[in-house]
Amino acid sequence: MPLYNILHLLGTSRPEGAGIAKIVALLAEGLDPQQFKLHAWFLRGSGPLAAMLEKKGVTVRVIDWPGGGRNPVGLWRFFRAIRSHKFALVHQHLGGRSIR
Repeated sequence: MPLYNILHLLGTSRPEGAGIAKIVALLAEGLDPQQFKLHAWFLRGSGPLAAMLEKKGVTVRVIDWPGGGRNPVGLWRFFRAIRSHKFALVHQHLGGRSIR
């Protein structure tokens, strides 16, 4: 059975982003790790939620992209990072059109 890489794009890994991070943690607990590999990319700063997700087996990355679409350097970092992976699904929890 193939392994599907699923990317969740999240805002911050600071406590104010806990609601969405908890949903990703529940998915990590409930999905078959032989079939699904979850990734969580935070687009602003590191914090305690990154460690919480790593403990659940989620691969975590912080992409420094403050300001969204108005920050071309952040856009370049994001573009380079996403092109280096093959994700079966990208679940965008924030960002609107600047990420799409």
